[in-house]
Amino acid sequence: MKISVIIPIYNSADTLEDSLRSVFSSSVKPFEVIVVDDTSIDKGAEIAKQFPVKLISLEKNHGSGYARNVAVDSSSGEILLFIDADVMVKKNTLGIVMDSFSNDAELDAIIGLFSKEHPNKNFFSQYKNLYMHFAFSRICGYVDFLFTSICAIRKEAYLSFSQTRLKADDTEAGQRYKIANRKIALNRDLEVIHLKAYNFISFIKNDFIIPYDWSRIFLKYRGINHLTRYGGFAHAKLNQIASLIISPIVLLNFMTLKFWPQNTILVYMLLGMFLALNTPFFKFLYKEKGTVFMLKSLIVTYIDMLVMGAGILSGALSYLFIREKRIQ
Repeated sequence: MKISVIIPIYNSADTLEDSLRSVFSSSVKPFEVIVVDDTSIDKGAEIAKQFPVKLISLEKNHGSGYARNVAVDSSSGEILLFIDADVMVKKNTLGIVMDSFSNDAELDAIIGLFSKEHPNKNFFSQYKNLYMHFAFSRICGYVDFLFTSICAIRKEAYLSFSQTRLKADDTEAGQRYKIANRKIALNRDLEVIHLKAYNFISFIKNDFIIPYDWSRIFLKYRGINHLTRYGGFAHAKLNQIASLIISPIVLLNFMTLKFWPQNTILVYMLLGMFLALNTPFFKFLYKEKGTVFMLKSLIVTYIDMLVMGAGILSGALSYLFIREKRIQ
């Protein structure tokens, strides 16, 4: 069983070398590694040329989904292993992928998760990485979304990524895989190291854009039916969605306490609900990083929920009222 590793790059020079080095250091060697340069203006392509990869350079920037489709057309392996240019695979990553498909003939795709470790020690990098690890580590079995930071698909089961430019194109693809009855499994042993460094601005920007796309995907695929039937949509579960709804209600009521002081009890009740919904995550952070980190995270999580809620609302309004924002 041959594995084609596919890595789209766009101004990824800061992390690409570490990513490629990890792939070529795997205990199971890939059949080929395909790097698609989506018109980068940094030295990413030069770095890629230092490794035995098949480098494809696009003439126009199309986005990562288009780049992946181009790579698949040029691939020869039976298994397509997608990783991002800011991800390091572990020694056993390709071996786990190989074993997963060998042991389950009906499996069409497998995704993994970020490990708890992150090389960048600043707060926002650590927080975001731990949040992603925690959210995915609570999921098991078959899922209805892809995660292209670490995702492997049988080539015979591959469905092209959307031509609509999306940051959450893997979430959108997962819905089409579900409709086509493709089996996607999340394997919690399939961990990779995320190298992306966040500061406050990039953290906020990311957590606005991804929910913006998520809401458009939610509307296209009638996500409300998923919520009522499965208790979530893609990787967003009911407790997270409830937190997103509660957060702005808390803020609005707090801002009007001067005029309606009787709402004080309501504010405390809503804050209590917010804390209860997120208690497992805060306990996890306390165990991993201690009291100070966890206390900082209480505030950041609340702010993050407000930002994600704003992204969801903006995405929904654009999808409903701007035809060009529809997903093709």
